[in-house]
Amino acid sequence: MIIKKNDIDNLAETVLFANTPFYLYKKLSENDSVRNLSQKYSTEKLLSVLERLIEEEKNEITNLAEIYSIFIALLNKPISEIPGGREFFNSISVRWSSHLAEIHQSKQIGETFSSLDNNFRIDSRIDYSNSNNSDYRETKIAPKVDLF
Repeated sequence: MIIKKNDIDNLAETVLFANTPFYLYKKLSENDSVRNLSQKYSTEKLLSVLERLIEEEKNEITNLAEIYSIFIALLNKPISEIPGGREFFNSISVRWSSHLAEIHQSKQIGETFSSLDNNFRIDSRIDYSNSNNSDYRETKIAPKVDLF
């Protein structure tokens, strides 16, 4: 077990009450102990622990919480360090694993939104792929075109 007992209990509670993959992703991604896993341990170590936990097939909520936590930590590692790349995340036979990978990937791509001013259309794109939490924002301003 690479997660402290008191942390795993809190993570287990999160997993127990998660009713959607998005809720689980959000809560685990925001958790300090999950973030620390990605920083403290190598990709190889996380992969070996994850494989061992999945092979154990324990039906305990703490085991599932540790699996999900390591899975989220691996999502934050460079994809080039993961054998099989993105396909690895879809191959994990744990409920919601492919959904969690999709949610993570959509967060990395960013969000695009538009707003209309009186005379201009403003298109902005926020790119979350920079891992140091500083968002990159690209803004384009174009004259507003009335369609009708």
